[in-house]
Amino acid sequence: MVGVIEKILSSTIKTVDAKEKIQIGLKESYIYNAFYFNVDFDDSENITADVLNSVDVGIYAGTKDKSFFLGTLLDIAILSYVQNGRNIIDVANKKIKSLLTYDYDNDTVNTAIFPYLLPDCTIEINNKLNDQIGVKIGYLGFDTTDYIQYIKAQYGGKLTEEQIKAQLNASINKRIFTGRGETLTASEQTFTVSKASGWYDRIIVYTINGNINELELQALQTVVEKNDMETLSDIAFLRNDRDPTKLIAKQIAIIENIPANYNLNLTVSGDSGTKFRILTERVV
Repeated sequence: MVGVIEKILSSTIKTVDAKEKIQIGLKESYIYNAFYFNVDFDDSENITADVLNSVDVGIYAGTKDKSFFLGTLLDIAILSYVQNGRNIIDVANKKIKSLLTYDYDNDTVNTAIFPYLLPDCTIEINNKLNDQIGVKIGYLGFDTTDYIQYIKAQYGGKLTEEQIKAQLNASINKRIFTGRGETLTASEQTFTVSKASGWYDRIIVYTINGNINELELQALQTVVEKNDMETLSDIAFLRNDRDPTKLIAKQIAIIENIPANYNLNLTVSGDSGTKFRILTERVV
């Protein structure tokens, strides 16, 4: 934004014990454009997709209906690669390093990661593993006080602070990520992606284990997209390059720019018992 300098806002280091849930409060006067989300695992833990999927992460303001992100650490790992192309999992050293942001190379939509100027801005981490984890989170963005002072200087103090905050909040599109896990119980099955406001910038489907042969996305009985999973990206980035046999996930499909104002039917064909996740990225 004009007249405002993005900066490192703060960082948080927490230990989350086994089977423990913690909450980290965020300062309401900040606009967050990126989270550096790093996790250290216990030496006895083998880093697999199921392990990453056992750490729930929620980022929301006030109440969960104002969520920015509801998913798992595995979803964050996938998003970090899709957004930034990072090789983010170090199997040997039991670490994951990820960056959650909105700054795509071709993204022209003004979407801050966490624009809500509300109290009770929270990151919630639920560790369902049998061992503790170490969480290190860094925040990048700007202080809205700087922006307010800039606007007041430009307009001679004609706008109140609350008016400026309201205009700022209204001008920023909200980007909402929601992940959910599914299991194929037959060789072909249809799942619903529910209608909502805005549009789906991305619908990401990826396997945890098993095999998907084909995806078909339908809207209003019209085929929007049909993909052979074997021709799509191999998620080889989710591995420690020093041990390339230890892959975290092997299949990913990314479907882009779909209106969200009606239910979408996602038909998945593959091996029965395949575990996969549907991760939606919606702009409102």
